Amino acid sequence: MANLIVGFPSFLAQQLLAVLRQEFPSRPNHLLVLPEHIDEARKILGRPQGVSIHRGSASSVDLGLSAESIERLLPSVKHIFYFGLGQGQGSGGRRSHRRRMEATRQLLRFASECHEPPRLMILSSLFVLGQGSGVVNAEAAAVQPDLRNGLESSLLAQERLVISSGLSWTLLRPGLVIGDSRTGHIDRLGGIYRLGILASQMPKGLPLPLPSRRARVHAVAADTLAVAAARLASSVRAHQRFVVIDHPQPLPSRTLVQAIAERNGLKARGLAAGFDLARPFTTLFAGRSQAARDFAYLNDTLTYRADTSDQLLRDLDIEMPPPAELMRLAIKFTADRIRTQ
Repeated sequence: MANLIVGFPSFLAQQLLAVLRQEFPSRPNHLLVLPEHIDEARKILGRPQGVSIHRGSASSVDLGLSAESIERLLPSVKHIFYFGLGQGQGSGGRRSHRRRMEATRQLLRFASECHEPPRLMILSSLFVLGQGSGVVNAEAAAVQPDLRNGLESSLLAQERLVISSGLSWTLLRPGLVIGDSRTGHIDRLGGIYRLGILASQMPKGLPLPLPSRRARVHAVAADTLAVAAARLASSVRAHQRFVVIDHPQPLPSRTLVQAIAERNGLKARGLAAGFDLARPFTTLFAGRSQAARDFAYLNDTLTYRADTSDQLLRDLDIEMPPPAELMRLAIKFTADRIRTQ
């Protein structure tokens, strides 16, 4: 019984491999690595037992694998983890969409040719449910959601391909994926970390705009997501399910923005109800519209119902760290990284 991880050496895939090696030490792990990342992967790994690197590309026929790799993998792979997404929210262009769709099709084709159908663990996003207000069932298929960007559209299309495949799958729906739950470490300061970077560059007299009072930060630490993926892969109850990986009581977005403002000697100012947090940053930081789009996730006013997922995670002893502590670590890590750079 072997694992195949697609997406190494991304930060999240590294976290996943560490968890799988710790929790299932006798299970072989195979890594599908793009040719241009082979040297980096070897440098990160060294020569660990039970881990094999395979040169290839998920968007190529037979995953771009050699005949030797195919012969080795098809009889043994029982779990496939597709963690090949970009970590930022900007991977939603047409070329990225086409590449992601083709990678998904090729991965499904490869899984269908395995000697025993493997469990597909596919990383999606809570945000494929769109934007708006009110309560939404986060464990159901999205139906005509009001999406924010091309990446969400791409992930939703990917979900639909997986569901219609007839294979065994679990679709993981985390919110924003942030750094390590113990140290705050992350490989690069993208996504909402940009708020800390831009706040450090803002004139002291300029207020940081506050999001809606109803907005919440839906975020999960990378190591928590990795533990959840590893354990859910062996759970019968997670078969053919959307599993939401989010804290049952997420942090108010205003709490995060106020903490960032305080850390950088800024004031925070409330704005009119329904104000889009992206707008002031689009104006203030011309040419940085991606950062503005990232900040829009802090103005998420949907309430996500995920009772089955919450119970499943508890039953698997997956602890969701306190959101306030995660945000404290993220703010500190960002400030330390800015200072050292």
